Amino acid sequence: MNIVKRRLSYSIVNGRLRLKLRWNGQVLTMGLGINIDKESESGKIKWDGRRCVNGTRHGKEKVASSIINRQLMEIENKIDMAFYKFEVMGYIPVLEDMKRELIADYEEKQAKKAADTVESLFNRFIGEESDEKGWSFNTVKSVMIILKLVKQFDPKAKINQIDRDWLSRFVNYQKHHRLAGQANDASGKSKGYANNVIAKNCRIFKWFLKWAVNKKIVDRALVDDFRPTLKTIKKPVIFLTWEELMKFWNIDLSAMQDIRLDEARDIFCFQCFTSLRYSDAHNLRKVQVTDEAITITAQKTATPLEIELNKYSRAILEKYAGTQSEYALPRMTVSNLNQFLKKLGKRLEIDTPVSVSQFYGSARQDEVRPKYELLSSHAGRRTFICNALAMGISPSVVMKWTGHSEYSAMKPYIDIADDIKKKSMKLFDEQ
Repeated sequence: MNIVKRRLSYSIVNGRLRLKLRWNGQVLTMGLGINIDKESESGKIKWDGRRCVNGTRHGKEKVASSIINRQLMEIENKIDMAFYKFEVMGYIPVLEDMKRELIADYEEKQAKKAADTVESLFNRFIGEESDEKGWSFNTVKSVMIILKLVKQFDPKAKINQIDRDWLSRFVNYQKHHRLAGQANDASGKSKGYANNVIAKNCRIFKWFLKWAVNKKIVDRALVDDFRPTLKTIKKPVIFLTWEELMKFWNIDLSAMQDIRLDEARDIFCFQCFTSLRYSDAHNLRKVQVTDEAITITAQKTATPLEIELNKYSRAILEKYAGTQSEYALPRMTVSNLNQFLKKLGKRLEIDTPVSVSQFYGSARQDEVRPKYELLSSHAGRRTFICNALAMGISPSVVMKWTGHSEYSAMKPYIDIADDIKKKSMKLFDEQ
């Protein structure tokens, strides 16, 4: 096999990078669609003739040198593979051969990449991943919110325009803007998101970028570089103590006009006595219930669970056993459930002051709110875990009920249970 001698060089014409390939008297010139700045405004070299200088950015879009250099490496590898193909055949390619191998393929990929809007790719991401991973409705909703936010920030964004600078501007945008129609500040201007919300939004967008990396649509370096620094404070874990839970359990709602209030209490208490998330309680069917336990596959994690019944959870199931519905519990939207829980909590005077702190940019905001204002369906599962641990039930047993696979996920609850035990022991000193 004879090696074909070749020489490759780059030139910059009007800020655009061009490649020139010479071999056996043949010359192929092709534009690469890449903007290159030879030097900075201060005169520092940004292009060494073969590669971008590390740490530099190029063109109006300020594309990182690492991204451009990787593109050039991929192009050069493509050239080497094309020549190797002909060398194995014992054939020296002519100009038309290399055009077919390189230009047509490269221009087709570049055109396709340029046409890929973030919106179209995001919709593809949602469609493929939701089908493959079995996303819940709430997961789809959360991801769709990020898509709407991206469209509001940059309506015509294309995937090949996303770089470190774009991501930085997207993060900063959220510090001063929310989705249209969401809460405004006192002056009527759009209020930015708290840092913990921005961090969550960025995690979802990074999830999308990782998918795009696996599809070979974006460069992995882009994902690795996306690490926004945001000051955050852990939210307090909202749960009911056993005494507060018994208030919910024992309240007489028979005189109430709205039967949905009673149903909301039962759904929430069932979560508190079984550890089920709202989605799993909402979808629990009677066929999944036996005299001793309920058997489900957790919707969020796809983990199979068997949760033994106690006298409280069994009583709730028996209350609705005679209904015509295939579902074991009443059906209610999570937003309605949360509203009813706050209403019940206020009526039961579950008003322990809770300090809530969060950062907006670099500004810290502190407020104290009564516990009932913070009650939601999330508190049901947390109530089960905290009370089970406070009763002395082993974390490993609790994890079998909840489906947690990592002990570290139980650590915050264990700390709470230890605090409950300390406070309980002090009661002896008051006698």
